[in-house]
Order: sequence, then C-alpha cells, then structure tokens
Amino acid sequence: MRIIKNIIFSLTGLAAVFTVILAISLSSYNDQDYQVLLVKTVDNFTEHTLAIKGEFELNGFLNPVLSASAIELHSKTDQSFIHIDQFRIQIRLGSLLKGALLIDELLVENVRAEIQTDTSSAKAVNLHSYLPIPIITHAVLKNINLRVDDEQIYILDNLLISAENKQALLNVQGTGKAMGHVFNIEGQLGSTDTIFIQSEPYLVNLIVNWEQVQLSINGTIADLPAGKGLDLIGKLQMPDIATVLTSMPLTGHFSGQGHLTGDFSRLVLSEVKAALVNQQLINLQVTGSIGDLWAQEQVKLHLLGFIQDTALLKQLLPENSLSLNRLNLDADIVTGRNGSRLENLDVVLQDGQGFKLILTGNTGIVDDSQPFRKADIQVKISSKDTVTVNPYLGDVLPEMGPVKGSAHITTQGKNFMLGHIMLLAGAKQKTQLQAKGQVGPLSMDPNSNSNKIMLDLDLHAQQSSELASLFGIKHPEIGPLTVTARLEGSGEQYKLADIKLNTHLSDVLSIQAEGWAAWEKLASGDFQQVIDVTVQAESAAIQDALLIYGKSMPEIGFAKARVRIHGKGSSLSGDDLSIQVGTENSLLLTVQGKVAELSLTDSAHEGIELAGKLIAKNTSYLSKLLESSEIPNVGSLFGEFLLKGNSHSLQIPYFKLSAGRENQLMLNASGVISEIPLRQKTQAQAVDIDLTATMPSSADLSLLLGSEVPDLGELSIKGKLTDHDGIFAIQNLLITLSNPNQADINISGHIKHLLSANKQHMEILFNEDALIRLFDLQPNPNLEPLQGSAFFSNADGDFSIKDLKLQLGNSEIFAVKVYDINTETKENEVYVNTDIFIKQPILLGKYFDIDFPWVNPVSFSGSLQGNKKTVVIKGNSFVGKTKVSSNLIVSLANKKPKISGEISSPNLFLKDFGITPALWQTKSANSATKPTELFSHSPLSLQALHKIDLDLQLSIFKITGVNYKIDRFTLDLLLEDGKLTADPSAFVFTEGHITMNAKVDVTKKPEWALSMQANKIQLSKLLEHQNKKSPIEGNFNFFVDLKSSGISLYDIAASLNGEAGFTLEKGGISRSQLELVFLNPLGWLFSLGVDDEFKISCGLTRYQIKQGVIKSKIFLVDGPKLLIKGKTEVNLTTDSINSLYNVEKKNVFDNSIFPSFRATNVPIRVSGSFRNPIVKQAKMTSVESIADRYLFSPVTVIPQEVIGTLWGFFDRDKVEVSPCKALLKKNSEPGG
Repeated sequence: MRIIKNIIFSLTGLAAVFTVILAISLSSYNDQDYQVLLVKTVDNFTEHTLAIKGEFELNGFLNPVLSASAIELHSKTDQSFIHIDQFRIQIRLGSLLKGALLIDELLVENVRAEIQTDTSSAKAVNLHSYLPIPIITHAVLKNINLRVDDEQIYILDNLLISAENKQALLNVQGTGKAMGHVFNIEGQLGSTDTIFIQSEPYLVNLIVNWEQVQLSINGTIADLPAGKGLDLIGKLQMPDIATVLTSMPLTGHFSGQGHLTGDFSRLVLSEVKAALVNQQLINLQVTGSIGDLWAQEQVKLHLLGFIQDTALLKQLLPENSLSLNRLNLDADIVTGRNGSRLENLDVVLQDGQGFKLILTGNTGIVDDSQPFRKADIQVKISSKDTVTVNPYLGDVLPEMGPVKGSAHITTQGKNFMLGHIMLLAGAKQKTQLQAKGQVGPLSMDPNSNSNKIMLDLDLHAQQSSELASLFGIKHPEIGPLTVTARLEGSGEQYKLADIKLNTHLSDVLSIQAEGWAAWEKLASGDFQQVIDVTVQAESAAIQDALLIYGKSMPEIGFAKARVRIHGKGSSLSGDDLSIQVGTENSLLLTVQGKVAELSLTDSAHEGIELAGKLIAKNTSYLSKLLESSEIPNVGSLFGEFLLKGNSHSLQIPYFKLSAGRENQLMLNASGVISEIPLRQKTQAQAVDIDLTATMPSSADLSLLLGSEVPDLGELSIKGKLTDHDGIFAIQNLLITLSNPNQADINISGHIKHLLSANKQHMEILFNEDALIRLFDLQPNPNLEPLQGSAFFSNADGDFSIKDLKLQLGNSEIFAVKVYDINTETKENEVYVNTDIFIKQPILLGKYFDIDFPWVNPVSFSGSLQGNKKTVVIKGNSFVGKTKVSSNLIVSLANKKPKISGEISSPNLFLKDFGITPALWQTKSANSATKPTELFSHSPLSLQALHKIDLDLQLSIFKITGVNYKIDRFTLDLLLEDGKLTADPSAFVFTEGHITMNAKVDVTKKPEWALSMQANKIQLSKLLEHQNKKSPIEGNFNFFVDLKSSGISLYDIAASLNGEAGFTLEKGGISRSQLELVFLNPLGWLFSLGVDDEFKISCGLTRYQIKQGVIKSKIFLVDGPKLLIKGKTEVNLTTDSINSLYNVEKKNVFDNSIFPSFRATNVPIRVSGSFRNPIVKQAKMTSVESIADRYLFSPVTVIPQEVIGTLWGFFDRDKVEVSPCKALLKKNSEPGG
C-alpha cells in the first residue's frame, strides 16, 4: 500500500507543481522560461530533481494544457527515479479554489520508474498536506513500468478513465502485470458533475483481480474536493497467500476486510477482520481498529491463533531453535504516547515431545535496533528431556532427563535483565542439576562487555557412573556425587568459585576436590583460564577400590593420594604431590614430589621430581600390584628410587632393590638409568644395573622357577644389565654351585637383545661336572670329557630353547633343534617343529645307565602343537633303515597324562634294533650261567600303569629279520585308570597268523588275562634267525586262554587258571630231540632204523590249568613209525612235574625173525623238578594200575570230550585233508 501511495503522490505532486507555476507566470513567460521555472521549483520545494530533455509546450489560460517529453525525475535521498517519454495534462484552474485539482485530460506513455521502499509515511503525509486532491475525468496511461527495490516489477499496460459525458459515471479499466502475473482493474467512479455537489456523495466502486487475488473498494466520499466523509468498505481475498508473499513460507487462505472512514489527512480503519487459515496448520485472526492509518497510531488490534506448520516455524524462529510444531498466540497490539506495546501477551511454544515454553506479560515495541522495552515477561520452560532445550542453554548439558525452569525478563534502558532464574534438570533420585540466580543486565550490543552473571550451581548424582555416562565418560560406580559452585562475573572475567566436589562409596573409596577456576579476558579478546584446585582420594582397602576399576591386588589395605593443581592458561603446576599405597604390615609404596610445569594441551610436562620407597613384608605382594604372574614369596622387600625429568625423557639417577631372607635366598639389583625416552619409540639408554642372586642351596631356586631343582649346593647368580645403542644384554652371566666336599661348578653364559621382539637369545655352557650333577648322569671316566650347550632365542616369537647339544670331546652324540615356533594359533596354542638326533646311542646310554643294544643313529623330525592342556605330536623317527611314523595326542588336562594316537612303520628291521641271532646266542649263554628261581616272589613294578593313560594303535606293515619276516603286526593298546588292554593284536606271516588279547587290571589286586591263537605257523621259519635248525617242523597251531591274579610272578603262577592246546600236522621231530626227551632204553629206539627225523602226521596236546597246576587232557603224537600217548601234570608253584608217556613202534619186522624187537612199546616216566626233570623207563606193573585206559590199550580210542576246542583248528580248512581230523574220526568213541 505504501508503494502505490508514494507513486500516486509523486505524480500528483509533479502535476501540482506544474499547476502552481502556470497560475503564477502563465502570462509573462515563454515555453523555455516555463521549463526553467518548473525545474527550479521542483528542486527547491521537493526532494526530487527534474530534467526535461525533450519538447516542452504550455498553452491556454484557465484550462491550460502542458505537453512534455523525455522527462526525468530523480530522488535526492535514494536511487528512486521516474522516466516519462510522453506527458500531456489539461487541468481546470478554477477547481483549485475548491481545494481540488480537476484534470480533464491526462496522457502518460512509456514510463520507467524505480522506487526504494524506505520512503517514510511521514513524508507522504507532509506531501499531502500542501497538495490538492487530484480528480481525473479522463486519463490514458500506457506502458508504465515500475521496479521496486530492484526486484519486484509492476507493469501497467494501459489504464483508461473516461465517461460518455459529464453526467455519466466514470468507467475505469486497466490491465498490467505484477510480479509476473496479469492483473486487471475495472470499476466506476462518480460523474464529473457530482464532484462539487455536496448533497450527492462521490461513488467509488473498484475491483482489482490479480491471479486468484481480489481486492474490492466500495462506498462513497461525501466531500471529494475536501477529501472528507470517506465511507468505504475494503475487502481482500487470497485463496493462497503464498502467491503474494513469496519471500515468506506462508500458505493458506487469507481474507480480510475493514471500514475506512475519516478524511484523507486522517484515515480511520475500523471493524478490521482478517484471517489466515490453512487447514490444521495455520489459523491466525486479527480484529480491531486503527485510529490513524497514515500515522499508524491509536492501534487497537487483537491477535489470536496458532501455527502448526513446522516448516514455517523453523523459518520464523532463530536458527538454533527447537523443532517446534505448534505456536499459540494471544496478544493485544496497542499504541499510545509511549509507542507500540504488546499487552496481555500469552505465547506457548511446543514441540509435541514434551517441550513447552510459555511467555506471559507485557512489553513495549520500539524499533528494529531494540524491538522490546519496558518488558515485564514471565518465562516458564519445561521438557521431558535435556537435549531438547540444550541449544538454549549453550549446549553444555548432557541428556539428564526432564528439565523445568522459570525466569523473569525485565529491561533496564536498552538492557535486559534475566532475574529469579530457577532451573532444574534431571530426576531427584538420579542425577539433578539446579541453578539459581540472575543474569544481567544483558546488552543487545554484541560488542558490549557489561553482561553479568551470578548463578549458584548444585549438582547431585545418586550414582556417579550415571553422571559419567551422561558426559560420554566410561567410569565405574563410586557412589553418590555432589558438586557445588558459584558462577559469577561479567564480560571481562568469569569465575567458578567455591568449587566443592565430594563422592564416596561406603568405606571403599572417597574423592574430594576444592578450589576455584576463572576465565579472564585478554587484550586479544580471548579468554585465559586460571585454576587452583586441590584433589585428594582415600581408600581404606585399595584392593576393594581397584576392584571397582576391574583391577586386583593383594589386601594391602589403606591408600591415599593428594595433589594441588594451579596455574594459568595451558601451563599448570602440580605441587604437594603425595601417594601412599598399603601399610607396613603388607606392602607400602610411598611417592612424594612435584611437577613444575603441567601442560594440559600437549602433555609437555617439565620439572618432574619424585622420590619413592617400596617396602613389602614378602615378595608375593608384588604379584597383583605389578599385574604379573604369581611372584613367589622369597622374603621381605625394600627398595628406594629417585625419578627426574619431563614428559619427553625421565632419568633414574639412583635405585636400589633387595628381596629375600637372611641366610636364605637373596635377590639384589642396583644401578642407574640415565635416560628413559617417553615420546620416542626407543629403549632406555645408559643402563648400568648389577644383578645378584645368592642362596645356600640350589633347591631354593625351585621357589622361583616353579619346578623342583635338586640340592646341588650353594648357588649364586651374577650378571650385569647393560645396553649398547639401545640393545640390552645381561653380560658376564655366571652361575656358581658350591659344595664343601666338591669343587665349584661354574656355568657361564650371556643374554643378548634382552628386550628384542625377535633377536633375544641366551647361550649357556655346561662342563661334565655340571652335566653329571645337574642331570644325575652316570660318570664314565673311560670316555672323553662330556660337554653341553643350550641356546635359547625368541627369533620365531617366543623365548624358548632352540638348540641343545651334548658332545664327547669334539664328537657330537646328542642334539635337539627347535624351530618354527608359532604362538599365534587358536586357543593360546604353541606350534613348534623339532629335530632330535642321537648320533651315538650306545655312548649316550652309558651316561643314562640305559642299555641301547642298537648301534644305528636315531633321529626324529616332526612337530609339536598344543597348550597347557593338550599337545599333538606328529613326525617320523628313523633308526637305521627303519622309519616309524607317529601321530600322538598328549592330554594334560586331568591329574595324569593321557597319550593317544597312532604309531606305524612300513618296515621294521630287527637288525636296526640289535635283534640278531648273535644277540639270542649271547643271551642264552648268559642266562645259562645265572640260575634263578622259577617264579620270583618279588613284587612287579606296576606303578607306571597308574601314572599314565594310553589309547594307541600300533601298526607295522612288515617286520624283517635276518632270514624271515612277519608280514604285518597290529596292536590296539588301551590303558585307562590302571586297566590295560591289548586287543586286538595280530602277527601275520606268509603262511599263518597269530592273534592275541591281553588284559591287566591293577585298580585293586592285579588281575591278568591272556588269549592267544595261532594258525598254520611254520616253526622252522620262526627259528631261522637263531641260525639253528628247528627241532620240530610242520603246521603248528595253538590256543591259549589264561587268567590269573597277583602282584608277583609267583602269585600269578599260583593263581593261573585256564587252558591251552597245540596241534602239529605234516611235520617231524629230530631223532636227537626225541632221544633227549624219552631216552633210549635197551637200544629200543635204535631198532627203528637210522633215520635222523621221525615223521609226524598228527600231534595233539590239550592242557587244563587250575590254581597253577597244569594237567593234560590229551597228549598224542602219531606218525608212520611212531605213536606216543601220554599224560602230564606240572605244578608251577612247587616246581614239580609228573608225566607218563607210552612210546609205541609201528610197522616193524616180524618178531619171530628178530626176537630182540619183540617189545613194541615202552612206558616213560618224567618226574622231579620242572626245570631239571628225571626221565626213566617205568615198570609196566605199576603203569597199568594208574594209566588212563587209552594210554596203553592196543587200540587208540580218544574220547571226544578231551579234544575240546582243538576241533576248531581242523574245521577251518575245508579243502586240504587234515591228518588229525582223519585220525580223530577213526579213533573216536562210538557216539562221541
């Protein structure tokens, strides 16, 4: 409205000036004079300058006509201007006498104008005060272009005001563009004749349509020339206000109307009703009146409504405002002598999530520089959480829960006061912050330093961990926490005074802090911090306090610490530093000193001076204090040290540490460390530390190593810890064992690259005396001196042994190599490859008192993988040409180890293990010279069966002897909780096989069980490796099924039960062996001929054993020329035998021809000691009374029950004819 008003008055003023000039000098000037006068008049009486660059013509007197072209009108106060190409006006001078300017004709073409909108309404009012009311009866305006503020462009294509005659109403029609959209104006104005007739009001009926906006003005003007008696109704309809107010995010339907009364000099707008509605998003209503529209005074408006458009609220409110979704407004806008005011203000802002801001009260409205004055506003704020209101609190609070507060806003001149502040954040039972006080006066001038603040702060937390988590700090719970302080100051200095912090967790831990902190403004405008705070902590039981932080240590009791931190800016000092941990009854660590410069920005501390002492009742208290593995108790400990330097480098100019007991194990360390770099990745430098350990017995070393060490005498260990270019080493390592009865044992060595991750190594040298005494070896003076060396390294990750060597003189006899150690495996396992070499087993065995019969070197190459619970051993062993592969698992998780897995060999050469015919012959000769009892009463050593569990599968694909081989041997060996089982076990030959099952149970009284079975064994083949001919040949079968109990061989023999059986088919026995067993009474046997071997078609024996007594069920040997039947009884406990045999000739010559051969059988008795029996011919008379019925009967009749399980040997072979089977069928009892 103000823009249109300024344009109209500018044009009217220009016309009025022309009129004044015409009235004064029309009769005395020519056109050029008129032009000059007009230009000067505009320059002198207005705030514009006028230039006419085209034609200028003035004609007429009472109804003058002015024509001009190329007119330029410029503002003196801003950049506004008007360019008019063509201008023509005809006026009636007589109308001026009635206070009006009657324009009969107005023609304006091609106007370009730019208007600045800062032209005040006061200027327009002043302009109107001396200008007549313009009344146009006919006008044509074409191509009028108006630019406002270089942005908004308005174009009036044409405007026509005309009437058919003076009595007719003036028709108004016009078209143009505003803000890029077409508008049109149409309507009617009163006729020319009624302008000066006061009895007839002047009619006004105009409608402006622009897009969907419509403005209508309807009514009358009682006295148009005088500009009085306005009675107009204005209405405005905007379906969408956004089409007009493009710079604001307003949307919705706007409707408004008002009643315009009064006169042109003082317009009154009453019955104002305006509403902006956008469904449920916006509903704003304005009602009331404006007593002076031009001066905008006597305003009485009432604003009521709400805004729920979040996008609109986000633009209307400050950038850091909340995400509000509703604004409720209720206020009265009034003006008076003291300017404009907002009265009965009631504003509610909400976000829909629990935040609410309420403003109530009154305030004056002055101008943009200070929009409010004489404010008296109550503020209330509430929120369900802290994060919502944090932007209005300086973003200094974490999420603490609900927030509520209140304050009173007042003004002092141009400054604000925020008084009666009461802010409460958090929950009472959790963490709560309370602030009370006032802030102000607050200047609206950003360069002002007069802002003052005075707040009392009180922070309570029921749980300190909750408060820590609010600030994003991970800290364990240490009990309730309270902090009080007073924040005061102005723009030049702020101070947090009377700081008091207190927290405690029962008697476990308490922390206090007192002091103050300030922020002073420097000349540069920055603030500098000044601080002086003393912090102290105390715990009655430091071990319980450390448990809060997930740490542990011995129960060393009391601990406290104190330090005063003070200084300016980033450079602080730490004075009166003192730390005490523990008590003299357990462990006591005390540290005192200071830090001269304590920097909080870059941690560049300077002037560190600390002195400490460490006292422990026993060394075991160091274990958890140092967070290391268990440290054994070797006695009391005392240490003292000095620490100096800065955050870049520390020095220990003195330290001394001793531990142990008098006349027992003593450990000492003393020396200096000249530099300990802290910022660089380098080690300590100039280290010179003497290390000693002394003990009256080497057995005392067991306490340190955790494993048993024998007593070898007094032990001392010395060394010097040094460094060279950052490489640490223990030089001059000397281990000395002293014994009054023997010479000292010295073991020398060194440790280099002590702290290296992959270069650390230690080498130790042993002489023969050291090896014999350390490893309990057997001295052997006939050999060269024994020497040993051990090499340890961490080249592959872990510090462990890599080489172990034993040598005689210059000859190496034993070596172990360990390599490829890998600890980066799952479940903390260690993987290692190792090679073991026994180059001279016989010599090595002499030192360990072990008889190694083989002479071939032994080697092993494989891997070990495992941890403290399980070890997996895989590899190959070589003994001569024999290769043995093993895949074993050693479990150490239980009380005793368990070995399980597989052992196999493709070909086991007995010669590699010293098993040769010569060995058997040597053993036979030695055994013949050493007679012993048959079964020893000495208990067997069975403890090994309780110390280990086994689950092994042994598989040998071939066993090769000197002149024979076993095709395959398998054995499953299971030992579990003292129960040993060998099942199954099998020997497979080229012809025949042997299976075996053995069990031993030593959980209580030892119990024994053995089952064996052999099929088609060639005895001659088995005995070939002894280089002697087998006395018996043929297909040999046997079975054994025995059980017993007992701890000694005698007990086992006395408790033996079971049975055994043997068969021999298609074989033979040598004559010498037969004569050795059965003698040769009366030359009877020689009558059989001169054969060296007797053929055996079938041999059968079956024995039954009860309680150590062996009785034969059958004894039968049958051949073409010989038949032997017998009965045997052997008592193992009494070492006695009682056997009777009937030896019978077969197929002999006729007795009548050779009377000496008349006897065809001879009874033989074997009796006496089992190991040295007596064999003699028995008398027939005594024999007949005691022999079984079949023993001497002419016909061999064999009861089937005595055969028993022997039948199984003959039923297996379905193809080959069995002589024994044929014999048994022929001589079995009828019905058997």
